Amino acid sequence: KFGFDSHNHQSSDLLSTLSGLSLFVGLKGDHDSDFHLPHHQLWVYPSAESVGQSLDDLPNTLEEALKSMKPSDFRPVFIASPSGKDRSWKTHSPNRSTLEIIAFVPWRWFEAFAVGNRGGPPGSHGPKYEEAKEKLGQLVWTRARQVLMDGGSKNLPESLSEVDTYAIGTPLTFSHYLWSEQGSFYGSAINMHRFSPRVFYELMRPDVGPAVPRGLYIT
Repeated sequence: KFGFDSHNHQSSDLLSTLSGLSLFVGLKGDHDSDFHLPHHQLWVYPSAESVGQSLDDLPNTLEEALKSMKPSDFRPVFIASPSGKDRSWKTHSPNRSTLEIIAFVPWRWFEAFAVGNRGGPPGSHGPKYEEAKEKLGQLVWTRARQVLMDGGSKNLPESLSEVDTYAIGTPLTFSHYLWSEQGSFYGSAINMHRFSPRVFYELMRPDVGPAVPRGLYIT
């Protein structure tokens, strides 16, 4: 069983962790002189109270999220700039800057679009999915842009349609490329159940058992 609820499980359950929206943005311009982008990564919450909150109290469905969510409702939002971390970037990619943004969202929003037990290949989810992905991506960009501009960045486009290039991923994207349950990209849930004897010593032991050839280990 996989999900966000760590209470409703049987003794053999091992829960998955978070999934989210990924937004990769390419900008024409220098990382420092044109945009003043940070060289460090950011974890952004709307308030101190929201740090301990789970994703269970976000809108229950994708339709509700598209109608009601504001950019500041996403929590947390991770913001980093690969172009700012690479000391050789300006040599091999002059006048180009990049941003990586991740906003955590629940799998349940996209489950109806999944192909089989996984996310399905790109282009297999239909126009409704693509439209929703674009709308959520713009909300995430609005949030990230606000945070960056408040922190001293400048000249960042207001709309994704104005950037040089961008790509949006959803929990289905993580599920497809990582082959993970419910798009989880942070491994198994960190809770006390994970360290119970049956889970820790049977389900999570390195030797995967007779179903797999001897000598093959999980690391």
